[in-house]
Amino acid sequence: MLKETIFIQKNRNKELANKLASKGIKNLRLTSVGNSIASGYSMLRITQPLLLRNNSLEESLQKNDISLELHHFSRAQNNNDEHIFEWLYTNIPEIEINKYNRMDCSTASNSMPTNDMSKEKVDRFYPLNQLSNKGFRDIALESNSTLANILIYNGCTGSFLDNITRQGKFSQMFMYGIKRDLTAIEATLKLIQSNNRLNNSNTQVYICGVPNFLGLNISSLINNKLKKLEEKYANVTYVEPIKSKLIYNKYNSEEDYGVDIHYDEVEYLELNNQIIEAMINHYQVNKSLIATDRFLYQYSKEIEMYPTKIDDKIIGSMLFSFLEKVVEENENPIQFLRKTRNYLLEREPYDFYYIGKNNIKNTLSKIKGKKEDKTIEFINL
Repeated sequence: MLKETIFIQKNRNKELANKLASKGIKNLRLTSVGNSIASGYSMLRITQPLLLRNNSLEESLQKNDISLELHHFSRAQNNNDEHIFEWLYTNIPEIEINKYNRMDCSTASNSMPTNDMSKEKVDRFYPLNQLSNKGFRDIALESNSTLANILIYNGCTGSFLDNITRQGKFSQMFMYGIKRDLTAIEATLKLIQSNNRLNNSNTQVYICGVPNFLGLNISSLINNKLKKLEEKYANVTYVEPIKSKLIYNKYNSEEDYGVDIHYDEVEYLELNNQIIEAMINHYQVNKSLIATDRFLYQYSKEIEMYPTKIDDKIIGSMLFSFLEKVVEENENPIQFLRKTRNYLLEREPYDFYYIGKNNIKNTLSKIKGKKEDKTIEFINL
């Protein structure tokens, strides 16, 4: 199982590197954000930051002249999503997050149980030197033409668990915590999307589902809500969770078992594989949709302020000219058009009203029909 997972990982890393290189990317920045899963924590097995578990990604990228930059703004505790938003809003330095993580895996009274966490590992995982002075906000919102800036977000569990384990109100022990975290996640997504729109950044967010315990879909109540975020934000992709065993043998023991809501070593590798696959399939689609959202948002504002009504033919022509170019950037144009249609119609009353729903629908249908005709011509050759 381990060898197969690593083999898959190497192949997906190579595929991602090739795709990014073909798009002119020279620097891939991955930032793991959120809860204990984002921090790679395990109560019974080995703890290691999530993105550091993918050992072959950097090598694959280097072969394509792409540098890899990894960051972790995540914790194993005190990680409800309102805190995550606060980290972003206040631009907390990474060194401060590392101090929290060092405390979390220490022997302090308020630390978390960890296994095989030597001083050398602590210093390697959570360094206090050789870090840039950039904060979370700087890292998350930076943009340039050769940078792929991607956040890997695991969340929507912190408030629920805090309330259960920290003497919360009984009336808030069920859906309240989930709703609280979703509100905070959306605050983070809104800030990032606004920056993409107004400051020409291109940050993407990949939101991972909560572990699928024993494959029973118990967590679908949360994951269905997380998946819907794809339709509400131009830069968001949902990543399916891993089926977790829930019951694991304890570290250095083949006979002693326990319950852990976190992943084990192989499952964390599988999660990394899911993330890489999602990036392969959605990086260009998201990048194109971010550009589309930015253009149409500004265009709708311009139409709103125009002294006389603009003819629908002019609007349709402008839309067609822009979208046709964007569609050409995508290897799977029908996939892009489908996601774009869902997103734009979801947002139309709020952000694109002055462009008009019919103009959006008609333009997308026209481009889709043109693409399908070309596909039929190719098949008949």
